[in-house]
Amino acid sequence: MKSRSIIIVAGIVIFLGVVGYALLREVEREESSLATSISGRVEVSRQLLASGQADILRTDRLVLILVDPRTGEAAAVRTETPVSPPQTIVIGQQDARDGRVLYGAYTLIIFTDKDGDMYRVTPGEVFGRSPHPIELGTEGILLMMDEPFRGQVPPASKETVPRGSP
Repeated sequence: MKSRSIIIVAGIVIFLGVVGYALLREVEREESSLATSISGRVEVSRQLLASGQADILRTDRLVLILVDPRTGEAAAVRTETPVSPPQTIVIGQQDARDGRVLYGAYTLIIFTDKDGDMYRVTPGEVFGRSPHPIELGTEGILLMMDEPFRGQVPPASKETVPRGSP
């Protein structure tokens, strides 16, 4: 009976060790992911909601695009369903296009998509953008979708990317 107790205790200790190691690896992976991404929260302007210009349904998609201010090209794209603002977002290296390595600062553009075709505008879609480029690794941003989406995103801020970017 004593040897059975020792085997059970040893099994429990080994199990806890494996679980602890797995959790530690997950925390390390999450920290690495946050260093190469931008995270925060998306909200919708109360004025757009009150006026009926923002017709957000749970079946809509939220489209997030990181635009490289140096080239004007989309560096990363991510979609999330359902849309339920205020909503937590993360976009970064894991969403990079064509295996591109992300570095530096990016303009973040977000908009809703009602019909599954992000290139076609549907009434009730709304968008927002960061006022200037955001450094990768930034957490806790607040991005407001505050304009009806009409198919074109207004020009970005003329501010330059902070020094120190490769």
